[in-house]
Amino acid sequence: MIRFDMSEFQEKQSVYRLIGSPPAAGSDGEKGQLTTAVSDNPFSLILFDEIEKAHPDILTLFLQVFDDGRLTDGTGKTVDFTNAIIICTSNAGSELIRQSILKNIRGEELKKQLLEHLQSKGMFRPEFLNRFDAVVAFHPLSQQDIVKVAGLMLESLRKAMLEKEIALKFTPKAVERLAQVGFDPVYGARPMRRAIQEKIENALARDMLEGKIPRGSTVTIEERDIA
Repeated sequence: MIRFDMSEFQEKQSVYRLIGSPPAAGSDGEKGQLTTAVSDNPFSLILFDEIEKAHPDILTLFLQVFDDGRLTDGTGKTVDFTNAIIICTSNAGSELIRQSILKNIRGEELKKQLLEHLQSKGMFRPEFLNRFDAVVAFHPLSQQDIVKVAGLMLESLRKAMLEKEIALKFTPKAVERLAQVGFDPVYGARPMRRAIQEKIENALARDMLEGKIPRGSTVTIEERDIA
């Protein structure tokens, strides 16, 4: 998968990072990250994460990709996108989705309201949204879902610590507490990774460096350990 964090493309000139810069005197110009990646791997899954944060000129540029399946890079070379699958994610309209779910508005009605909201607020132009084959509105994660996400991430940490010959255990209350501190109403479970690092990994690393947790130790993380 080819992934782009579009929060890194908010400036007008950042378009050249995607398609490359034109040749200058004595220079061939810089290659574009997007056009080079697709040229090298035409059969790719491309993810544009948080697409709403990209500069408007970049969204306009993407109209050519979504409509014609091609894009001209900074050197004038045409890159074929017809074999690529493109997915865009966005938090735009997340509050509308949350409110609609509370009102039991779902399915096609929710999708209709979401598209109208995105266009009326000027978040996306109609011609941009109409280029997509499908628009999917994801429901907000429930508290039970967040606990499952926390459990999966902690399992990855447990396996990593096992490679260091340290057995790591978590009480159910600790997992529930982490699910609370690592959840954001707008961003869902995205802050969970940072919460695990700040609340658990940093403390483990410090204790290991100080010799408090030698190899062969068993460490149990409890609710009180996650302030």
